Amino acid sequence: MTSGARRGRHREVLPELLDLATDPAAPPDPAWEAAAAAIQILCWEDRFAEAASWPSC
Repeated sequence: MTSGARRGRHREVLPELLDLATDPAAPPDPAWEAAAAAIQILCWEDRFAEAASWPSC
C-alpha cells in the first residue's frame, strides 16, 4: 500500500491506509507506517484538519 502511494497512486490507496492505521488489531509497525503515509497524503491534498485530528498519531 505505502509503496503504491509513493508511486503516485496516493488517492487510490488512501482508504486502505486509513483502514490499516485505525485497525486496533493491526501490527504496530505497519499501522504506524500506514498512518504516516495517510497523514502525508492528507496534507498533499490540503486536508490538514483531517490529518491533524487523528487521535492515534
